[in-house]
Amino acid sequence: MPTHLPHEAIEYNLSPAEQIYDCVHPLYRIRENRVKKLDVIPGQVKVIEHIPYNYACRDCEAGVKAAASPKQLVSKSIATAGLLLQVIIS
Repeated sequence: MPTHLPHEAIEYNLSPAEQIYDCVHPLYRIRENRVKKLDVIPGQVKVIEHIPYNYACRDCEAGVKAAASPKQLVSKSIATAGLLLQVIIS
């Protein structure tokens, strides 16, 4: 991604209720899955970085939960709806 463009990060976390695993122990954030998208806002272009965090239980080490992130308009693409719309209109 171009480093000269403005960047914006959007973080996705589990709610406090979702941060409890079935064994009743708290979940801890273990990793993040960063996805960068290129967006165009009329007169402005910026990179939006989506950061859904993954959580795991330290006590039972059984499961991992991931925070939900928005669905992609075009699979495996860096384009957002704003960028696609700008391309279509132009």
